[in-house]
Amino acid sequence: LNCPLLTGRTKENRYAVELLRHICIIMKALILVGGYGTRLRPLTLSCPKPLIEFANKPMIVHQMEALRGAGVTEVVLAINYQPEVMMGFIREWEEKLGMKIVCSQEKEPMGTAGPLALARDILDDGSGSPFFCFKQ
Repeated sequence: LNCPLLTGRTKENRYAVELLRHICIIMKALILVGGYGTRLRPLTLSCPKPLIEFANKPMIVHQMEALRGAGVTEVVLAINYQPEVMMGFIREWEEKLGMKIVCSQEKEPMGTAGPLALARDILDDGSGSPFFCFKQ
């Protein structure tokens, strides 16, 4: 846990440290965005569904802004369809959103639970902290 308030722990302040640990938590979210977007064709033939614009922004940006407002600092995108386009999105939007955006790429479609298992190492930092999970 990278929180300056937790440095210099002693046996006497372990309860205060646990309280501070909950306050300084790094909130994470996983968004499942690996689908083909077949119901939005022909729009998704050239662009992944999360990047289709709605109200002048890619749909996924609306979700990420809401997550940022809820305190999420790191987002994991479980990608499969057109990964090179999604990687370009990350490079463009990570700084704009002020969030860390990480990809977990499936080599082949794994259903709904597969990407969750694939991203386990990214999501589980050993703190036992909960995370959000969305399917787009």
